Amino acid sequence: MTKKKIILIIIAIVLLLLLIPYQKDMLWDGGSIEYKSVLCKYTKVHKLASESDYYEGMIIEFLGLKLFDNTKRVHTEILYNCDPRFSPKSINDKITEYFVDNKNSSSNMAYWHVDEVSSKVVVGMIDISNEKQDDFLNSVFEICGTDYIKQLKDNQLIEFKESKGIFTGEIIDFKNDSMLVKILSEEVGSIGSDKVYVQGKDVNNYKIGKKVRITYNGQILTSYPPQVGGSKIELIK
Repeated sequence: MTKKKIILIIIAIVLLLLLIPYQKDMLWDGGSIEYKSVLCKYTKVHKLASESDYYEGMIIEFLGLKLFDNTKRVHTEILYNCDPRFSPKSINDKITEYFVDNKNSSSNMAYWHVDEVSSKVVVGMIDISNEKQDDFLNSVFEICGTDYIKQLKDNQLIEFKESKGIFTGEIIDFKNDSMLVKILSEEVGSIGSDKVYVQGKDVNNYKIGKKVRITYNGQILTSYPPQVGGSKIELIK
């Protein structure tokens, strides 16, 4: 190794040591943390702005000069309800909370889960038009604010997939607000049975012997006969 290379390595090590924080201080401004090195100061900002708002972000200073500052004012409600790191788990949990805990309508929903490979939240819906995607985002993440929703869309953190089945059949019975339908033909998807229970709004308004075209959300409950949720029931004349 040449003398010049040795000098460069020593200089690099010295600079690294000068940049590594050696001191950590908690500031009395609402929870900010300050890290100091010989040349730099890094501040993880969590500063009280008012009774309901905080400043959140990171500030980097070099020899007293501010090089980076992404501090933003954030409402307390957003801090408690929305993970600013946009982790897949936090996004998935927020969807679950909206549809399960709040008993919101999920007639267009099929499923949602975290894809460990892509690190995205996959959402299956019957109708995945842009309008329906926007409706989903604006409803589920309304509490997080428009900036949060924009980040979800811009970074494509949610992947929407079409999930639906369509078949035609004849109504042969009713039980517990479900209609038992004999399958005549399947257009999309496969139920794997010649009969199926269909749950849906106003199913009891139909009559035995009538033929129907049913769109369901792609989920099939394994029972005998199987069960599906009918999002759209059309009477065939």
